[in-house]
Amino acid sequence: MDKSLETNSKSPNSCATSSILRIQDPNDLRMVFEKFDSDGDGKISSSELRSMRQSRGAQGSEEEVELMMRAVDLDGDGSISLEEFSSVTTKERDPGSCLEDLRGAFGVFDRDRNGLISAEELHRVLGEMGESASLADCRAMIDVFFIRRVMGL
Repeated sequence: MDKSLETNSKSPNSCATSSILRIQDPNDLRMVFEKFDSDGDGKISSSELRSMRQSRGAQGSEEEVELMMRAVDLDGDGSISLEEFSSVTTKERDPGSCLEDLRGAFGVFDRDRNGLISAEELHRVLGEMGESASLADCRAMIDVFFIRRVMGL
């Protein structure tokens, strides 16, 4: 069996019934927020949002970024606070939107579009995101995923 992360399109509603895309641990939420907040000022600006989207391969217009900002910037101050970010990332999602987002996120890592995420692809994308994981670390992450999948965990 190939030890790569694999898509599973057999269960389109599974992400809606589980919390797979909902960040529930406050520490995890803060880590994700801090990835967006590149200058560390405690707010996500439209330029930080645009940069993060571009680093993940998202194509989009300035208008799309501004629409996203307006949808999340609940107090209208022109930036996204941790609280605003939290309210968006922890709310329930409809199954279609959830699956679409999950496939999009998977596609960022699956560079050769073969339906698998290899340790090399994981290493490359994590490096582009500023993470300092070695190729050996990425292989270990894939191994842990593989072991959990085989054991049903």
